[in-house]
Amino acid sequence: MPQLRTQAAQMLSMFGNTYLCEQLFSSMKMTKTSNRRRLTDEHLRSILRISSAQSLSPDIDELASKKRC
Repeated sequence: MPQLRTQAAQMLSMFGNTYLCEQLFSSMKMTKTSNRRRLTDEHLRSILRISSAQSLSPDIDELASKKRC
């Protein structure tokens, strides 16, 4: 019985915060509008992956040093 209680608590805690799920769904809804309904699932998945990667930031100095004129 204690093991069942522990597993139930773990299962419930996995879905305790729906903020990230709701945020991603809102982003998907704004991306896949009626004008963009031809987006494939793969393209939509890639767009959502990029939009949800909040910790990424470009290294401008490195990009500028590699720029070819």
